[in-house]
Amino acid sequence: MSAPIDLPGLPPTDRLEVLRDFMAHTRIPLEIFPSDISRFRTKSRIVELGDLGVQSTTGSAAAIVRTTRLAKDDTPPSLVVAVVESGTSSIRHHESATRLAPADITAYWSLEPYAVTFEDDTVRHSYTMSLDSLGLPASVVRSHLGRRIGSGTALSSIIAHHLSQVASTAHLLSPAEREALEQPTLDLLRVLLLSDSAGSPAHGPLGETLEARLMAHLELHFADPDLTVAAVAHAHGISARYVQLLLSRRGTTFGEWVRARRLGAAAAMLSDPAKRFITISAIAARWGFSDHSHFTRAFRAAYGVTPREWRNGARLSAHH
Repeated sequence: MSAPIDLPGLPPTDRLEVLRDFMAHTRIPLEIFPSDISRFRTKSRIVELGDLGVQSTTGSAAAIVRTTRLAKDDTPPSLVVAVVESGTSSIRHHESATRLAPADITAYWSLEPYAVTFEDDTVRHSYTMSLDSLGLPASVVRSHLGRRIGSGTALSSIIAHHLSQVASTAHLLSPAEREALEQPTLDLLRVLLLSDSAGSPAHGPLGETLEARLMAHLELHFADPDLTVAAVAHAHGISARYVQLLLSRRGTTFGEWVRARRLGAAAAMLSDPAKRFITISAIAARWGFSDHSHFTRAFRAAYGVTPREWRNGARLSAHH
């Protein structure tokens, strides 16, 4: 979906009323206030990258405001990450104001009031996403609200360029192409937010992706009896929901992956001649199956035979 909003032919006051109605029905309802009605003008385009909303706006002499009243509405919690392409802008959040120049990136969310200015033909691109899809703890997100993110770093420059290019050209792409850009763009935003957070677990080589680190963590800890989605999420500075999202890309869930890995370890022990004197119940307990009958059912479902049949088959193979 691509929705251009460009009203150059209307008088400024009529233009304002049309825009107010439009902005009241966006993902995050907003109000607009001109600072100089004689200079006030704006044009905007909205596209969708899957569930990621992208709005490109050129404006002069206006402020868009998420008022205290609007911040209490029933809008699903969402984050906006915005980049200034040209001109100057500012973000007021709580009691602080931050001036934004070209290539500056900032963030604000629907849960609190904010005000964003458009001065002289300012071009801004705003990416709106649900907090759940971003998959970061609220504390990490909150630390960036209303300020420049990664200002002056090579990483922020690369990501600012990506955000501007995608927003400027996405309306020319097919729906499938736009949807394909959703996940890479979200991943870049996570890298930026995490790399600019002190003490973040994302520090380290960026080539080591979050998904790769998460899977390595699971491989190291799958035998831990206290392993939970919440523990894995905490270790990586992300939400439990995002852990499940990463695993869903592999066609599995946290519970399914851990169970399969533990069953595989149990099968290896059952096949090991050196472990032949360890009872099946003890092996089951070793890999987190306190109920012997449950272990037998899960093992049969995975391997087509009972644990005893598996062990006997391994012994016969060894004798031949």
